[in-house]
Amino acid sequence: MDSETIKLALDLLRAIQADLDAVREDLREIKRCLTSLEASVADLAVVLQAFR
Repeated sequence: MDSETIKLALDLLRAIQADLDAVREDLREIKRCLTSLEASVADLAVVLQAFR
């Protein structure tokens, strides 16, 4: 492979890595939101049990 092909391949790999980093951060945020939602549902279940 010539140096231009190698440079193009490395640029593409860097772009893929950047996209992967963004997906990882999005997944972390989704997990945080889901954890919060689960806690809220658990709290709501406790409140509803008090009314039974």
